[in-house]
Amino acid sequence: EAGRTKLAALAKQLQEDSNTQKGLKVSAYTDRLGSDAYNQKLSFKRAETIKAFLVSQGIAENLITIEGLGAAKPLVNCPGSKSAATIACLAPNRRFEVSLK
Repeated sequence: EAGRTKLAALAKQLQEDSNTQKGLKVSAYTDRLGSDAYNQKLSFKRAETIKAFLVSQGIAENLITIEGLGAAKPLVNCPGSKSAATIACLAPNRRFEVSLK
């Protein structure tokens, strides 16, 4: 899977960056579909999954903090209700970001 390959490359890059020792923050997001409570829970689970993968790749668990931000900070705005086209359009909003502390 392309996503896993990119994430593995990111983990390798983080291992080689001395700034990683200062800590990492994983922020995860969802699209706007679903309730706020559901999206909050889903985004937190997404962040947990990314953290677990980074740990499996050798990043120290104690260096990683996570946050689930639900549908906050959308990258794209797509009109319409839940349809295949709208779900596809909203894909960029279902993401995570890793930043150095």
